[in-house]
Amino acid sequence: DEARLAVDRRLFHAAAGEGDTAGLERAVRDGADVDFVNRHIGGRTALLGACLAGWDRAVTLLLRLGADPSLGDSSGYTCLHGAAYQGRPAVIWALRAADSEGLIR
Repeated sequence: DEARLAVDRRLFHAAAGEGDTAGLERAVRDGADVDFVNRHIGGRTALLGACLAGWDRAVTLLLRLGADPSLGDSSGYTCLHGAAYQGRPAVIWALRAADSEGLIR
């Protein structure tokens, strides 16, 4: 049902923004789309939210679960941009560690 899906998506994004790795794992296990773009918060993905908040463990988990770090928000602001702008070195290291091909920008 559409209402339940909307709530699930909000909870998934909230878990990312709070660094709730157990909540993220549960949501993905229940079928959450790791790359869902939330148009209500500037076109952000959960990964971008975790990067901005500085939750390096949540970032590492989302990357392991297949989240795409190259997806930017509606302004083109990417995960790496967000982590750098917010001064989140642990997140930058997590992004770089997951980027074996040097593609994250």
